[in-house]
Amino acid sequence: MLTEQFFKNWKGDKLVNIQCDTRFVDDVNDDLQYFIDTETGMCCDDGYTRDELSTHTNDTDLVDKIMNVACHRYGCEMVGDEMQAENPEQLLQAMMAIYAWIEFKED
Repeated sequence: MLTEQFFKNWKGDKLVNIQCDTRFVDDVNDDLQYFIDTETGMCCDDGYTRDELSTHTNDTDLVDKIMNVACHRYGCEMVGDEMQAENPEQLLQAMMAIYAWIEFKED
């Protein structure tokens, strides 16, 4: 199954988003998470992927390029520091492509 656990995030009495934890892992073996906005239905990574990528290089132009290439390839878009997509599969595929770059890049 793509998603193993769901957590509802509330702001007062309003459901803001649903956190979805997967069995896929990032470069430090944390479970990949994505969030579903309850108003728009859009899926996002809450900026975690870009943040993690930026710990592996100080080159912000390279970070921008990697994020944009992955988003374009898998049908996501960058909104601020967040990756967003209509479907979780698109978002997760883009996230995993970036984590693969982290894993296999040459230092």
